[in-house]
Amino acid sequence: MFIYILEFKDFGIPIFGVCVALALFGSIEIFKSLLRNVVQAKDAENISILSVIVGIIGSKIWYEIFYSESPFSNFNVFEGISGLVFHGGFITGSLTFLFLIYIKKYPVTHLLDAAALAVLFAYGVGRLGCQLSGDGDYGVATDSFLGMIYPSGTVPTYTPVYPTPVFESLLSFLGFGMIFRYANENLGSGKICSKVFVWMGLSRFLIEFIRPNPVFALGLTDAQIFSLILALIGLFGYVRCTF
Repeated sequence: MFIYILEFKDFGIPIFGVCVALALFGSIEIFKSLLRNVVQAKDAENISILSVIVGIIGSKIWYEIFYSESPFSNFNVFEGISGLVFHGGFITGSLTFLFLIYIKKYPVTHLLDAAALAVLFAYGVGRLGCQLSGDGDYGVATDSFLGMIYPSGTVPTYTPVYPTPVFESLLSFLGFGMIFRYANENLGSGKICSKVFVWMGLSRFLIEFIRPNPVFALGLTDAQIFSLILALIGLFGYVRCTF
């Protein structure tokens, strides 16, 4: 684990920031490529970037509200990229995305299908950044062979824990590979977005069982509740698109 990919006297380039940048650029290219015959490239870029910016702000606000011990006491959206909560960013970024395509009057299902695949890819790359930087987003302690220590991470631990960012990255890339194979023939049907929602929802729901996050309600964490809702939306969407 290493926090900075390059480090100077008073400045460093964080590895997590590099992974976030790669996730952003890679997902935008995927989004543009899938929609090359539907949306102008510049519009695709603008929609993506604005949605991501709002999503990052939303994820930070969500962290302050639900996870910070002293909410908004030292809040700065533009200071670093730590304290990001996926479901907070997903909700605010998605609402922004839907608003922008409504204004542009682009076909909703085409853009949702393309965006869902792009987000799944970006999530996998982002979780690699969590793993490489040891940002504390790992699982509970374990004595199994899967356990890892993070002695030089952003949030160090010398107790073996489940490397949950690795699990999530692998699941994300596996899901992306399986669903992307059918992108061309199913783009615009709504099935791609639905499958991504089910895959992401169930994956995160299961991973949360080996994370030390606090229970929010019904014996589940807030991430698990959000994940179940996401999976159910995806299942409903798939059934509706199929029948």
